[in-house]
Amino acid sequence: MTFPFLAPTTADVQRRSAALGSWLTQLLWLYSLFSVLGIVGLVGSAATLLAASALPGAGAPGIPLLIALVLASGLLGLVSLVLYVLAIRAAKRVLGSVAGAAEDRLPATLDQDVRRLNTWLTWGQWGMVVGAVLGVALNGVTSAAFSEMSSEVGLPVGVTVVAVAIGSLPSIVLNWLILASVKRFFARVSVRARGARQPVGPAAGAAAGWLMFVYVFLWIAAGLSVLGFLPALLLPAVLGSRGGSEAALGGGVVFLIGALALAVGGWFYSLLLRLVGHSRLFALEVAALLDQPRPGEAAPVPDPWLGVPDLR
Repeated sequence: MTFPFLAPTTADVQRRSAALGSWLTQLLWLYSLFSVLGIVGLVGSAATLLAASALPGAGAPGIPLLIALVLASGLLGLVSLVLYVLAIRAAKRVLGSVAGAAEDRLPATLDQDVRRLNTWLTWGQWGMVVGAVLGVALNGVTSAAFSEMSSEVGLPVGVTVVAVAIGSLPSIVLNWLILASVKRFFARVSVRARGARQPVGPAAGAAAGWLMFVYVFLWIAAGLSVLGFLPALLLPAVLGSRGGSEAALGGGVVFLIGALALAVGGWFYSLLLRLVGHSRLFALEVAALLDQPRPGEAAPVPDPWLGVPDLR
């Protein structure tokens, strides 16, 4: 377990808490934009499927179920947006309470705020499982519908379902472990702030380790996203050199869309990187302040299960 080289102060924790709250608000607006665009896309897909099913000879029995799943996905996206708003509010509230506890100023709502946030984090753990199940079902129905339309299109349904399920499993496990470590940190803060001798440091160190893993992963994902947008940015130059004015106009539209998507994606990843990086430091700083021996109190007892020595 390591803390920042410079001993943190309560002012540092307050500034970091305020910054995290601001970035959470920005992330909420960005997530709202993504949700609206996703819902519009799903409604358009459902309308396309309805139009295709009305064509002569397009009587595949899997189409109605596929349309229902697409509409259900849109409804789930809308519900998840509402839940995300509530979870962000809970996270901002608990950040303020934890920052107050680090100042030896015990907020009256600390326990309630921690329980509320940990409930939302539990929903996040199970929400990943539900989303994976819906993804497996949607891919299975899609594969079945395409198989009935043409025997030469798509993979067998069983192969598709198993592949999607196996691909979702690592994300489910990692999401569960990461959120569990964050829940444990906040629970330990609540207990320690009320006078318990168990230190926050081991829980903060575990959460910080997982957050560092997420931080590195986000940098890799951001780099891959930039590489994915490069063809859209380079295509206009190719079209302009080989085609006429119409090709150049089309290339310009593609370039604008690609540049806009790259800018929004850059904003999104910059927010995630700042949130994860500063959340890690916030946890370590809060632990360093709360684990300081209070007047007339012995040093906190190390957590025997984690085997982290108390270097003080």
